[in-house]
Amino acid sequence: KNYTGKVIATHYAGPTWQATDGSTVVGSKLAATTPDASAIPWLLLQAVSTTSGPDGGDLLTPTTYVQRVNTTGGLAPTTGCDGTTVGAAANVPYTADYYFYHAAD
Repeated sequence: KNYTGKVIATHYAGPTWQATDGSTVVGSKLAATTPDASAIPWLLLQAVSTTSGPDGGDLLTPTTYVQRVNTTGGLAPTTGCDGTTVGAAANVPYTADYYFYHAAD
């Protein structure tokens, strides 16, 4: 299927993704590169666990690797982390393209 331009999953810390069908994949970093010093690194992650959704959704269950590329932004602030900002949160927006790979059928 072609999912270009469609929201198919939500990204969480971990790194974890949950698809709209409830299936999930958790990745572990294999490699990173920083082609742009003003943005977070590009990553190659290996799937370390996947789960089906509660109603049998399986969009992400065959995932073997996840690749993050074309990043912009996302770097942690360089100031504001001291005793006066304990407990404060900083939202740091970024954009990236994520590619999900699976073994050939």
